Amino acid sequence: MNPKSTIKLLTKIIEMDYGFPGKLMRGWEAERLADGDTVRVKRSNGTFRDFQLDQHVTLHDKSVVIPKIDETGVLMMGEWSVLLGKGIKHDMSARKKGASTMKAYLLIGPDGRSFAEVKLGTDHEGQSVSLLDSHLLKVGEDIYPVMPKKRDVTLKVMDKEFNGGKLAYINLHIPGMADTRRNAPPTAFFRPSRAGEPAQVKEVVAGKLVTTALFQLASTGKSVKYSFRTGETALIDLQLTHELNKAREVARNAAIEPEEYHVYMEINQKLIENHSKWITGSMAIDNGVEWFKPATPEIKRESDGPQP
Repeated sequence: MNPKSTIKLLTKIIEMDYGFPGKLMRGWEAERLADGDTVRVKRSNGTFRDFQLDQHVTLHDKSVVIPKIDETGVLMMGEWSVLLGKGIKHDMSARKKGASTMKAYLLIGPDGRSFAEVKLGTDHEGQSVSLLDSHLLKVGEDIYPVMPKKRDVTLKVMDKEFNGGKLAYINLHIPGMADTRRNAPPTAFFRPSRAGEPAQVKEVVAGKLVTTALFQLASTGKSVKYSFRTGETALIDLQLTHELNKAREVARNAAIEPEEYHVYMEINQKLIENHSKWITGSMAIDNGVEWFKPATPEIKRESDGPQP
């Protein structure tokens, strides 16, 4: 999307995914020894093992890996990862707040909710706040791992007609990779027709307008539960639904229940498997919550459009 566009923004929702790479070993810590080439990994039970960086080593499960230190502050050993540092509060974390130039961090508790905001170079409840490393925040005597951002996903809906709905962009940004926020394909957003229904995003795939995203407003009114699927998956869903309806008609003409017709049951199973390909999660509403509710009688229902 052109960042200089003058088209009015109707609604914007955001998901930010944080986490260290690999399968993080909870409670384990890694320390780089004085020679610079050796890393000592301390397990949660207090035992440890030394590893040579960039050398093949065999783990207890007989897998062979090459230990490497990742830029996010973890030791990577194949699919496993271990935080670099000592005395870390493994059941808590910190997240950078705002732009990279800001010095504010949110402290996150075991329940995944923030419980405090701190700023580098200042005191928090009488305790100094500093960075031990880019991935370790120290508040008083407590050391919090700073969770890196893995990706952010944004839905923007614009005040412009498009394919029967409103012009919308679903933008994905992954730090360290090419910026995808400027070249997301245009899609059509449809607000719910009735209470309790989700808003939909549709896109044209192989000449057909299909639903590729659903957004259900949460009871708090502050977030939506999303479901994403690929255009290819949506096309398969259309085809299978068509075949299922034909098989149902064959069964009825033969005076049997559809569930007694093996072709119907086989197609139905494929449809169930295809439905499992939806990816789900939650996104916070930045503004425009009303677009995830049905239009009021006084407002033209811009969301009414063709069904998938």
